[in-house]
Amino acid sequence: MTIKLVDFTKTPDGNLQVSLTESGRQSMPEVVEIRDRCGTDAAFFDLVAYHLGEGWEHIKPEEVGALTSSIILTDDADRDDSGMLTRCGRVYWHPNYAVEDPIETRRTTGHFVLAGAE
Repeated sequence: MTIKLVDFTKTPDGNLQVSLTESGRQSMPEVVEIRDRCGTDAAFFDLVAYHLGEGWEHIKPEEVGALTSSIILTDDADRDDSGMLTRCGRVYWHPNYAVEDPIETRRTTGHFVLAGAE
């Protein structure tokens, strides 16, 4: 069973706020250790693992023609039987991924906002 470390809240302006739960706050030392050992993306996936099992999924940038290396998440996509993306609605991503560490931001402020895009 995966523990819910963050809450996802869709904001009125179309973004996704990712906020630490109490379990997430307690787990931050381990998450920072994962970041330091395996990288920011691995730590981010550790934080959002619960949601990835609850209808959210990771979209590879090349699947939607995005020119970014940012992690992209959505709860509005369809795939065919072979796993190919056939439809994708709103996605959420981190436009400042190259200069801002979302793990550090969450650790210090308790939340982080992913930008929404169609």
